[in-house]
Amino acid sequence: MTIYILKCVKCNHEWASKKEKPRLCPKCKSAYWDLPIKPEDFMKGTISCPLCPDKEFSSFLNLARHMVLSDRPTGAHQRWLQSFLNKRFEEYAFGKDKAIAMRLKAYWDKKRSWPDIIV
Repeated sequence: MTIYILKCVKCNHEWASKKEKPRLCPKCKSAYWDLPIKPEDFMKGTISCPLCPDKEFSSFLNLARHMVLSDRPTGAHQRWLQSFLNKRFEEYAFGKDKAIAMRLKAYWDKKRSWPDIIV
């Protein structure tokens, strides 16, 4: 059996674990215990809008803001987001940009393309 000695970069806690990469730091409970960068920086990358491919964004957060703020409340971007998130406009439109960015990033990292959603 292998025992790993790990250290959290957020709180500097060191611990022994049977898992090579545990999900959380046992002390501060951070899911980013092994990433020496902020979670917001982790979401960076050059990414295109699924509806206007000529527009590129420097982060998934900027893409999410573009999608939420474009042609409110019934335009093509809103219909695409409603279908992608499976939520009504009122459920995601206000103060949810980071959550949307994380969903967009998770999907992109898994598929490397956007779903074909007819708007």
